[in-house]
Amino acid sequence: MTDPISVPCRELRLGIVLYGGVSLAIYMAGITEELHALLRASRDRASDGTPPADAPDPAPTSAIYRDLLDELAKKTVDLRVVVDTIAGSSAGGLNGAVLARAIATGGGVRHMNGFWIDKADITNLKDDPEERAGWLYRMLGRVLLNRFASNLPPQISQGWLIDQVAAFAKGGDGTRTPLDGRKFIRLIGEALNGIGRSPAHLLPDGQRLDLFLTRSDLHGWPRFLPIDGRLHWGRQQERRFPHAMRFETRGGLTGDFDDIFALTYACRSTAGFPIAFAPLRSSDVAEELSAHEGLADFHSRHLGEHLLAGDNRMTGDDWGSRAQMADGGLHDNKPFGPVIDAIGDKPARRQVIRLIAYVEPTPEREVPIPDEVRFAGGALIGRLYHHFRYEPILDDLEAVVERNRVAQELKLLEDETLLAAQDFRSAFPHAPAHSFAPASVAPYERACRRSAAAMLADLINGTLSLPRPSRQAHLIRRIARLYVEADPQAAAAAAAFPRQDRRRRFLVRRANQLYASAADRGAVDAFKSALTDLAEIRPELDRASTCISFDPTSMDDMLADPPTGPGHAAFAALTKAVTPTLRCALAAVTIAANRLTVALDAAVAQVTAGPVATALRGADGLFDLVDLIIAPEMIRHRIEEPQEARIVRISPVDCRSTHRVIDRAMGDDFGAFAGFLSRDARVHDILLGRLNGAERLLDMILDTTGLDRDCAGLLKTHYRTRLFNAITDDLIRIVDETGGLGERTTRLLQRLELLAR
Repeated sequence: MTDPISVPCRELRLGIVLYGGVSLAIYMAGITEELHALLRASRDRASDGTPPADAPDPAPTSAIYRDLLDELAKKTVDLRVVVDTIAGSSAGGLNGAVLARAIATGGGVRHMNGFWIDKADITNLKDDPEERAGWLYRMLGRVLLNRFASNLPPQISQGWLIDQVAAFAKGGDGTRTPLDGRKFIRLIGEALNGIGRSPAHLLPDGQRLDLFLTRSDLHGWPRFLPIDGRLHWGRQQERRFPHAMRFETRGGLTGDFDDIFALTYACRSTAGFPIAFAPLRSSDVAEELSAHEGLADFHSRHLGEHLLAGDNRMTGDDWGSRAQMADGGLHDNKPFGPVIDAIGDKPARRQVIRLIAYVEPTPEREVPIPDEVRFAGGALIGRLYHHFRYEPILDDLEAVVERNRVAQELKLLEDETLLAAQDFRSAFPHAPAHSFAPASVAPYERACRRSAAAMLADLINGTLSLPRPSRQAHLIRRIARLYVEADPQAAAAAAAFPRQDRRRRFLVRRANQLYASAADRGAVDAFKSALTDLAEIRPELDRASTCISFDPTSMDDMLADPPTGPGHAAFAALTKAVTPTLRCALAAVTIAANRLTVALDAAVAQVTAGPVATALRGADGLFDLVDLIIAPEMIRHRIEEPQEARIVRISPVDCRSTHRVIDRAMGDDFGAFAGFLSRDARVHDILLGRLNGAERLLDMILDTTGLDRDCAGLLKTHYRTRLFNAITDDLIRIVDETGGLGERTTRLLQRLELLAR
């Protein structure tokens, strides 16, 4: 490690989005292996030593990434690379879960090469139907296949395909499909268990890791519609089909990533391609993993919406048990939303550069002109399948761009307000804060009340595990708003914690601006580290709110009880029942606010005397004035931290070194199933993924350094050559014992001049 005073210390923080794509999962696996290798290198540097003896070996490229980070630390910047948010769907979900568990546990991902190359062949997953097709089905099937699909892959015989089509047409109990979902469950469990663990996890201490895996509930669960209650009677609901499972942990605590049952369920459901795999129930995973005893806890943690769906017709646990999940790509194949929502709430001990990197194995570059002929027959089926796989990304990217624009405007507004506040305090040192901007006082107070109500409601809903779109959570939010509106003292007390948390974030942003000018960067880092520790008060508050106890099912009973009458009478009774819980939440929030206030005062007072201390104390003294202007805008936009996030794509067309030779993965053929039909394709795609991943990671790292283009270009050429050679040698070692490189992979390496002809 270098002296943090000699070069700036920065953190390259990555949010990763992994798309669905059937067998293109194999290409993504190559990219995630290089990501893991880079994270291992960065972690080993940060720990100032070698990893523990029991730490799994990373890819050989890890040592090369470490050399690069060491060289950069001597020249320009001491860089720590962190992945703190991952979202995956379908094929990408499985890779995302593997990477996230390896980050959280300090385990390895090298065994996934064998998983994909040797076990991801369709012959290992094929299932036989319950009964064979009759002679008429077989005769007609052979005629049609010979006419329209005579060139079947060798793994798929005509007889097996005809039997499957006949079984599908007849129906059955839905558990027997072309691919064996039960065996897939066992394979996923083996892959996740194979990651292992070591004391050296890949997260900075205290850093939170979030994993989001999408899936689709084929039946759906009820979601409350907030339409005018005075003009409607009874429940106003709709079905919700898309669903995301969330796993989280903090550095040093594996948390959700020790739950192999839940991770296996999430991976099997998100990657459950419809018709190919049967829909999944939680009991299916329990049977294969012998984990029936934990089903109730699993439902409570990951099926909260379904548990709340229960009524006098069925209990919520029964609803959760009956829920049938299928591929996450049905509704959310490109899950940017969870990443965008999660990245704004991650404290930092260092200066942070934030990137969202998404993996797109088959990007569309030029849209072809439409055909003159109408879609019909097989062409129509192909077009419908394309619609299933293809999800436009522009809306997601524009959401990120808009959030960045708002963040930039908020930062500019804060800087301008701070300058105006300095002038105001110089002219009127003892004037009350409200005289700084009288017109802003009323909007500020309204915003603080909204913030206070949201704080109390979120605390109660979180403690009671009430999902945000549920009717019960909506009622808690409504009652909390009325509670703070009716009691100004309660509103002021509840608003204290959000205000002090805004103060903490404000001081972190002021500290970040000192990196460019402060000679004592160590003092800035130490101050930010102290404030980062204070960010733990909020999750501690969530965990400590054991005094909150209220039966959410009583809400429906109260509102549906005829003696209470419709509308206001029922709601008044409900409000009276919830008020003690609100008071309990308010007491917990008040204690946390006082604790945070005292700790912030101490952190500011303890900064070593000098320019850094002067700047931070001066900014802290002006916070009341700045908050008067900034808080209403942040609350209105629902942005707690105005941090921008740049977007980077990882794909074959973005890697200049390989693009001239190959610009697509082999797994994209045959409706993106080709990787499951050919070992040659699997080896080729793992290689291409690793090469693409290595080059794009180099691009991201060098972009953060501030080096001039020529110097960065020389470094990239040198390290890209080393990385490509190491990846080639490593792949040859991996596949030599199981059948060699294959023709397509050999030809690719020869064309890239990585293998002698």
